[in-house]
Amino acid sequence: MIEVQAHLRFVRLSPKKARLLLRGLRGKSAEEVATRLALHPQKTARLLRKVVLSALANARHNLNLEPRSLVIKRISVNTGPTYKRYWLRSRGQVDLLRKRTSHFSVVLEEQKTKSGGQKTEGKEQGAENRVARPLVAHRPGSKTKKLLESQRNASGLKPFSHKL
Repeated sequence: MIEVQAHLRFVRLSPKKARLLLRGLRGKSAEEVATRLALHPQKTARLLRKVVLSALANARHNLNLEPRSLVIKRISVNTGPTYKRYWLRSRGQVDLLRKRTSHFSVVLEEQKTKSGGQKTEGKEQGAENRVARPLVAHRPGSKTKKLLESQRNASGLKPFSHKL
């Protein structure tokens, strides 16, 4: 598989804040992710969108790949160097002020297609063994519990058991 990557380094943003947006982006179409991030209000979204668009441009210009066929293989935010400053406090004391930085990286790959040119829709591994988890604790015999059990039975999931 052909991989295309783009990086944005030394961003003045805490990696902990930046990682909040990453959940759920892996495996999605790169164009879809770029439009999602354009609508998000956080600074992280704006920066991640720039990196995704840069990776798309790299694919288009360097490797002549169609942007619609690219999906996000890996997207990560790593810790960069920390700038240390002093914050003067009362009675001659100081506190250490840490200004954290981040490194953003995005890796795109061509989406696997079947011989007919259709996208493959692979099942999640272990989906048949998935166990339904209760959303909230209920009293025995309550209407909500019966409703949840009927929904689980309709979806074909095994009932949750606390016993191992």
